[in-house]
Amino acid sequence: MSTPPEILGTLRISQAESLDFAKLSGDYNPIHVDMVAARRMVYGGTVVHGIHACLLAVAMVLRQSGATKLSLNKLQARFSSPIRQGELVQVIVKKRQAGNVHKLTLECNGIRAQSISLDYSAATVTDIENSPDESTPALACRKLLFTDARRQKGEVELVLDKEALGRLMPAVAKHLPYRQTSQLLSLTRIVGMICPGEDSLFTKFSLTFSPGINAVEKKLRYKVTTADERFARITMGVDCQDLVGEVHANFRTPFVKQASYEYIAAKVTPKAFAGQRAIVIGGSRGLGEVTAKLIAAGGGVPLITYYRGEDDARLVQSEIHAGHGNCEVMEFNVLKPSFEQMSSLFSGLPPSNLYYFATPPIRFNNSGTWNAELYATYHAYFVEGYSKTIETMLKCWPDSNQGLTIFNPSSIFLDKPESGAAEYIVAKGAAEAYGQYLNGITPNITVHNVRLPRISTDQTSGVDSDKLQDPLQIMLEVLS
Repeated sequence: MSTPPEILGTLRISQAESLDFAKLSGDYNPIHVDMVAARRMVYGGTVVHGIHACLLAVAMVLRQSGATKLSLNKLQARFSSPIRQGELVQVIVKKRQAGNVHKLTLECNGIRAQSISLDYSAATVTDIENSPDESTPALACRKLLFTDARRQKGEVELVLDKEALGRLMPAVAKHLPYRQTSQLLSLTRIVGMICPGEDSLFTKFSLTFSPGINAVEKKLRYKVTTADERFARITMGVDCQDLVGEVHANFRTPFVKQASYEYIAAKVTPKAFAGQRAIVIGGSRGLGEVTAKLIAAGGGVPLITYYRGEDDARLVQSEIHAGHGNCEVMEFNVLKPSFEQMSSLFSGLPPSNLYYFATPPIRFNNSGTWNAELYATYHAYFVEGYSKTIETMLKCWPDSNQGLTIFNPSSIFLDKPESGAAEYIVAKGAAEAYGQYLNGITPNITVHNVRLPRISTDQTSGVDSDKLQDPLQIMLEVLS
């Protein structure tokens, strides 16, 4: 007999808890633990391990049974959308069927992140007493090519640090047999560290367990069974003495590498930007990187700012210097702009231009309801950070008669809205309105609101390339 959907509970996984889960599982994939590296990956930041959230949700179901230990008979999960660290997740029971069969969804702001189906029964003494060793091996994160993944097979140790599990996920430690927990942790270690490894996206799995067996095997085998190059997708069979199943994973799209300074310099008139002292907010990658290279190649002096990506910013600077251009670098947080930092720029001379490319990870909201939290994030960068940066500049150089030209990259979505982009569009519209306000009341400021098409950057790395335009070509047209 099925029942109507009910909210079983909520969960929230912090960045620190994700790091603890990485230690527990051995899955240190940078998309989960490295905020600097992850900013250039498909989601624009770190995300929760899918297995971590899945285990917490399963434990919520098992806890309701009243029994201390319960064994899984079957477990299936599909990871359809990322869960960001710190994001509130609702665990919703979609169906309670005959016996102990449950169908769950995990939802963030109305968007489905996971679909889970589980079947369980009372654990036997054998299940409870079968406990893996406690040391988690340290593995290097492999970076496989898709052609290499086709031939992958191997095995991983079934290990579990029970004390660490009890601290991080006490309900899992209490209700799920240790061996089954270690098997599930092994899945994320295989996908995130071995195959596909660094460029992986764990998409789904389906497992059938054989509880009650006195299993003595201490390893889980895996083997790639299919590889679909059209979608960069692989399927692996996994098995051991008391488990058989399939694991599905995709290869992530690599981060977008912008045109070299040498290539850009050949496209620009040598003195096209002579005399510009330009602050390029977010100049360490994407449109900001291209803009900084253009200005330097045209005889100007860009100062590129970064928040977390210092290494990326220094690489851009080094490339410009190697091409005999000028470039400065500064750490700068648009949400908390520093007067002291700003006033020290260009030896105290006022900048002539501001190019504002600060942006959070871009997410679409297809839930059909307004997402206030998502809008607040966009507003913080596109309006609050933007206005605070300009206000700080005006405080630093209140008597400048040179004037300030501001480039605000808006979006073609204001002309041609796309489904799911409401919060983004409204925030971009507010930024345009602020620029129009400045044009109307501040004589020495000129703001250019430019509605850009979709462009090939890290933010759009998962979009069909046929729908994207070349950032260099766009910026050449805009700035000429």
